[in-house]
Amino acid sequence: MRSRAEAPFSEILAGLGETVTLHMDEECGGVLPLADLLATATSGSHLYCCGPQPMLDAFIAATADRPMNMVHTESFVPPETASPGAGFTVELARSGRTVAVAPDQSILAALQAAGIPTTSSCKQGICGLCETVIVSGEAEHRDSLLTPEEQAANRTMMICCSRSRSDLLVLDL
Repeated sequence: MRSRAEAPFSEILAGLGETVTLHMDEECGGVLPLADLLATATSGSHLYCCGPQPMLDAFIAATADRPMNMVHTESFVPPETASPGAGFTVELARSGRTVAVAPDQSILAALQAAGIPTTSSCKQGICGLCETVIVSGEAEHRDSLLTPEEQAANRTMMICCSRSRSDLLVLDL
């Protein structure tokens, strides 16, 4: 944030006391000295950064020596994705029903078009509301929420934006 006046949830965050530290651009002369600020964090601290991509890139570079599971980022926009890819089939494990997902269609959109109730919000892979358990198949993760370790574990996926690397993807729905 540029200033405390612009900070969302500032009253809630202030109530957390010393467990949360906010750093504002205007208090640092317009550019956050990330390396200096991060040097004061204890080794067991989780570090969070939300902002435009250049700031996230600087934050990631400044935290390169930290364990990846302790460093968290959130972008204002979802990451650019590759081409849509090929179509595939989603099987719903609870009912056995199958739904075809077109190359230019999200799993979420295909399920909704088939009349299957789903939960979603952002439709960009940044909120986590549509996170779904993978029973079998391999996800092609296109979200910006799961960590690289969580993506590699292939246990869950964001069905609003991620796709399948396999011809058949079985989901716990």
